[in-house]
Amino acid sequence: MLRITEKKYVCVVCGKKFPEGQGIVIKVRDITLAFHKKTCFVRFFKSFIDVVDPGCFDKYAKKILAEYEEFLKKKTVSKRFLEES
Repeated sequence: MLRITEKKYVCVVCGKKFPEGQGIVIKVRDITLAFHKKTCFVRFFKSFIDVVDPGCFDKYAKKILAEYEEFLKKKTVSKRFLEES
């Protein structure tokens, strides 16, 4: 009998095991962060921003916010253009 083994992850917040394709898995260099559900990710992220150097957090948060603001402006302009056509 053929047995298919699927990769399992363990949530770093709640400890639940879940199969690949579910949950949120973030791999950065040699660190893998696995979250069973989005609430686990949010809980982790809130703890993370409490301990990260404020100067680093501010710099990169502002950069990413600017990127999303630009994306949203383009999206809004495109939507208006399509509605006017």
